[in-house]
Amino acid sequence: MRFRKILSALGQVYPAGLLLLASLPLLLGYGYKPELVEGREWAIVLAWIPVFTLPSLYFRRRIFYYVGCVLFFFAGVLEIAHWVILQGPITITSLVAIVNTTSSESMEFMQLRAGKGLLLLLPYTGVFLFSLRSTISYQKKPMERIIFVLTAIYSLVFIGENAWNQRLVRKGVPHIAKVGGALYDQMQAFAEVIKEVHPTPVKATAAWKGQQVFVLILGESCSRNHMSLYGYRRTTNPKLGARPDLWVFEDVVAPYSNTMSSVLTILSDASLDHPKPIQERIDVLDVMHAAGFKTYWISNQSSIGIWDNMIALFAKKADVTQFVNTTGNSSFESTYTISYDEKLLPPLVKALKDPAAKKFIVLHLMGSHMAYAKRYPKAYAVFEGREGKEKIIAQYDNSMRYNDAVVDSLFTVLQTYARENSTQAVSALYVSDHGENLWDEGEHVGHDYSGVLPHANVEIPFILWHSEGWESAFPGRDSVLKARLDAPYVTDDLFHTLIDLNAVKTPIFDRTKSIVHPSLDRSRRRVLEDGRDYDAR
Repeated sequence: MRFRKILSALGQVYPAGLLLLASLPLLLGYGYKPELVEGREWAIVLAWIPVFTLPSLYFRRRIFYYVGCVLFFFAGVLEIAHWVILQGPITITSLVAIVNTTSSESMEFMQLRAGKGLLLLLPYTGVFLFSLRSTISYQKKPMERIIFVLTAIYSLVFIGENAWNQRLVRKGVPHIAKVGGALYDQMQAFAEVIKEVHPTPVKATAAWKGQQVFVLILGESCSRNHMSLYGYRRTTNPKLGARPDLWVFEDVVAPYSNTMSSVLTILSDASLDHPKPIQERIDVLDVMHAAGFKTYWISNQSSIGIWDNMIALFAKKADVTQFVNTTGNSSFESTYTISYDEKLLPPLVKALKDPAAKKFIVLHLMGSHMAYAKRYPKAYAVFEGREGKEKIIAQYDNSMRYNDAVVDSLFTVLQTYARENSTQAVSALYVSDHGENLWDEGEHVGHDYSGVLPHANVEIPFILWHSEGWESAFPGRDSVLKARLDAPYVTDDLFHTLIDLNAVKTPIFDRTKSIVHPSLDRSRRRVLEDGRDYDAR
């Protein structure tokens, strides 16, 4: 009898509907990959349910209970969808994507990635409706009072202890709230750093006193595994492949598989093996500005939306900032509309006409961002595939062929400029922010992942071009380049390579981290964002 009373009292604090609502995402995750579900998550659920049920029981107002049901339901929908699509817990990257996407974009993405697994949301919605109908009542029986007091103590101690030790968001709240809190903190830190958009003062001088032009071409979602320049079966690089003046590096990988983390890291002195809070970083725009370069950021990505705002704010540190993509009202909307990368050519030509003696120009491409079919004009639809995977891979390869034409055109513009200005040191580097997985590893498309980071997500092109004037200004560099083409490298150290390519003297420069320096440390372990050694897999 006493056991029944205990169960009855517990059933009031932990109504079956709400308990199921909070537990099913964890159970689903455990079914997919139990190693990715922390045991602490169950304790967190048991600590937070009473926060909503006990006030409802005490004040006899179900509104607290309903709020709990709604919060757990919407969090559960996101988590279940994430487990079904990516088979992993929700992350900062995916949360940013979710809050920026529109309904039509969501449908397109779901059709590509989800399949029938999302039908699980139907019974989950049924559980939500069931939870709203659950009966809870406080009858002030002795056993109920004891259970209520004990669960209240458990919740207060669990939540209070984590709050007291300043780890509530990290260890004391449900997973999705933890990710949301981390995202908020990251964005607040960046907003604080960039509050006054101007370069941070650093010590830097240009070692060569002549005129210089350097162009960093930042690609998007470009996998070298789909480039014929790197041995891919389809001819996706007819133009770059025909050029005899390129230095093609074979073993370069990105540190992250998302644009925001990658770009903000590769252009700063922070790295995976030497992380820095974002407010303490020095970036390449700071260094180049201090060394006397006029800096440009010309982008075909959007300046609007949470996803790209951090990069857009960073870009505004440049002396000249221009966003040529005006097709969307948000960063995600712009990726689902058409803005071809050839739009970057006129602004580049204009920048080259600037009389500034030294110019550092960043060109940020839209590249092969999903949706792939919207990244190239019809003239580049040379590859075809049947429905499903074949069609999507063909679309991606078409985007790569167009990207080949764009990057080749950018190199050609610089080549023409260098011939007309033979005394100037002109050089350019094409590198992608991250790669893309086209079912190259597992049943995945895109650059999301859970657990182990697929190689395809980070295997990127790294292609250098320079003029004869650059070679004359920096004699002996070509022999170093030739010896580095097969060097293992992670672009979280790109900051140092960019400084080295432009012969800038600064105490921040670390020659062991420059792929174009004789002192490059080739023994570095390439432990990427998933915490695993890329070369050990």
